[in-house]
Amino acid sequence: MLLAALAELGVVPPEDVRAAVLALDAYYIPTRYPDALDFADAAQTYGGAEARAAVQRADTRDRLGRSCARYRCRRLITHAENRG
Repeated sequence: MLLAALAELGVVPPEDVRAAVLALDAYYIPTRYPDALDFADAAQTYGGAEARAAVQRADTRDRLGRSCARYRCRRLITHAENRG
């Protein structure tokens, strides 16, 4: 969803962010809905290494979010100053 929204805006995220977002997508359903996995319990499927990797990927994704927020704030400030 994030990547699609960025594409609509014409924003191409860095490859590390794109990879992090795609990897995090794989965790969404099984960790949010524990009974979604027919073959295993999410708590048994994902261990400490996967959790640490997911946190690192989330940090990478959040870096993009903060960058976009700063960009949007700069645009809003510039727009307000130009209306001035």
